[in-house]
Amino acid sequence: MESTHQVRDYDKDPIVIEDYNPLFMALLAFSVVPVMIYVYIYNPGGTSEESLFRNMIIIIPIMMYPYFMGYFKAKGKRRIILSNQTIRSLHEDIVLENIELYKITDIRKTYSDLYHKSQYANEFGKLMSYLIFPIVFLGHLILILNKFLFHIYKNGVKSYRFFDAVIVFEKEKFINILPSTSAEYMEVQRYFKEKCNLDIQNIKAYFEIGHLHDKIDFIKGKKI
Repeated sequence: MESTHQVRDYDKDPIVIEDYNPLFMALLAFSVVPVMIYVYIYNPGGTSEESLFRNMIIIIPIMMYPYFMGYFKAKGKRRIILSNQTIRSLHEDIVLENIELYKITDIRKTYSDLYHKSQYANEFGKLMSYLIFPIVFLGHLILILNKFLFHIYKNGVKSYRFFDAVIVFEKEKFINILPSTSAEYMEVQRYFKEKCNLDIQNIKAYFEIGHLHDKIDFIKGKKI
């Protein structure tokens, strides 16, 4: 019996996935707020002018501001497009990253919400991440919990996978593809089987200790 499966023309019918990755940095930043309120109210001396904790109530929101703004800039404007020869990350009509399939250097599955090369920490940032590893580890646990709740909200418990994203590299640049539903995941899985002869469920995992807010230069982006 002949197969009725037809190869999809991804130029005429590309896969378009809304990019929710910026959301998780904002949720991580927001998770600090209840802790700040508790410390401010219940720590002895927490409301005095000399209190370190009172000063932190001012300092922490300033530090968290770029993470919130990164999300609000991206909300409803980011999408990943998979076509026959390329994978692109777009902000409205601006191309943030473009990777041609033949230039791909690695493909990994991941739970990381890292979505742009400007988030890479420098050497000092990496050193600090190791020095405050317990805090970084807690941040990863919060990310995993947030992703679990996100997938339940979008598509129910059955849609959740620990490694829910595929990160595609071309040397130092990359695109993080995060399907938000089971149907999108199956589309992405089929795409990589057809285009790269690769089952994304069986590829190696990608981990990173921590990353910063994005510093995307929209002026350098090319419009489509």
